[in-house]
Amino acid sequence: MLQYARAYTIIKEVKEYISRMEGCSMKAIVCEKCGASDFYDENGIRTCRYCGARYRIAYTSSIGLDDDVAELLRKCRENPAKARKYANLILDIDPDNPEALKYLK
Repeated sequence: MLQYARAYTIIKEVKEYISRMEGCSMKAIVCEKCGASDFYDENGIRTCRYCGARYRIAYTSSIGLDDDVAELLRKCRENPAKARKYANLILDIDPDNPEALKYLK
């Protein structure tokens, strides 16, 4: 039961994050040879559907766990009634976080 409650909380946090990010725009991927933006991906290679140009897919992560922890710590300070819940989420990311631990005492 606790796992479901924690999963629900995490899903809710992710939905809130996504709603905040809705105003952000993403850069369109464009073929360097023909200018098309229609690709298909296969085995780590992105191929242009029009000219057949092939590009290696470079996976990078732009999600910073430090930002997530900072956001959850801010929520702990702003909403003391739910601070324990946010502190537990922080400890899932960073089990030794001293600031989160003080909210559990």
